[in-house]
Amino acid sequence: MDELSVDPLGNVIAIKRGNRNPKDKTPARKVLIEGHMDEIGFLVTDIDHGFIRFTQVGGFDVRVLLSQQVIVHGKNNCLASSVRARRMCYRRMNAIK
Repeated sequence: MDELSVDPLGNVIAIKRGNRNPKDKTPARKVLIEGHMDEIGFLVTDIDHGFIRFTQVGGFDVRVLLSQQVIVHGKNNCLASSVRARRMCYRRMNAIK
């Protein structure tokens, strides 16, 4: 690496300078390699009749959530489960109320 630094948010920034061919007048190629350090997660908003309702923390496509395995971290223990949609009968009951 030619340069390496860490910004106030903890992002690592590295620069590797390319070499230009001395016979050619074109500039050296530039390549960007990027990644992110944040993790997606969920924040519990409600617990109702055995269902844990949550909102997302971090940006991602919510369509990929169904059937994903999750671990719910409690104060004293953890619960392994999976993300599921509400059954239609629960949706209808909520619509009637």
